[in-house]
Amino acid sequence: MGMINGSFIVLDSALKPVTKRSDRRGKAIQCIKFSPDDSVLAVGAHDMQVCTYDVRNAFKPLKRMKGCSSTIEHIDFTADS
Repeated sequence: MGMINGSFIVLDSALKPVTKRSDRRGKAIQCIKFSPDDSVLAVGAHDMQVCTYDVRNAFKPLKRMKGCSSTIEHIDFTADS
C-alpha cells in the first residue's frame, strides 16, 4: 500500500494495483493494518480517524471511527479479527 497524490493505492504481491481510494485525500496516513483473517484493512491518519475497508469487496469503506484526540499511530486487531 502506498500514497499517491493524496490517495492510497493497494498493491498485490506482484506490485499491481488492486484498488485506489481517495476518500482520505489530503490526510497523511500514519498506519495501516490488515486484520488477522485478512478481511479488513484499517487505516489511521493525521485526521485523528480510523477508517476500515472490506478487503474482499474491492476495499469498500466499512466504518469511519472518530473521536481520538491526536494522530492515530498504532492499530491492533483482536486475534479473531
